[in-house]
Amino acid sequence: MNQLLLNKITVYSQQNGFRQVNKRVTVAMALSQFTEGVDGDSLWLFLRNERFQISRGTVYLALKWLIKSGIANRKVRDDRVCIFSIRPL
Repeated sequence: MNQLLLNKITVYSQQNGFRQVNKRVTVAMALSQFTEGVDGDSLWLFLRNERFQISRGTVYLALKWLIKSGIANRKVRDDRVCIFSIRPL
C-alpha cells in the first residue's frame, strides 16, 4: 500500500470534514498502480477482477472526490474518453 497516498487522503479528509471511506482509498490505491492513467470503466473492471465488490458508480464518485481533493488528475483524450491518474506526491 502506498503510505504517502494514504496519508494524503487522511489529511485531506480530516481537514475538510470528510469520513475516510475505504472505497475511496481502494480506488485511489488501484489508480496509483496505473502509470499511464486509466479510464473509469477499465479501473472498475480491474477492481472487479481483483475481487472487490464495488459498483461502477462508486468508482466514478470516488474519482470525482479524488479530483476535487487534488489527489488525482483527469484528462480528456481526443476520442472524449476521460483518463484518470494520481498526481505526483
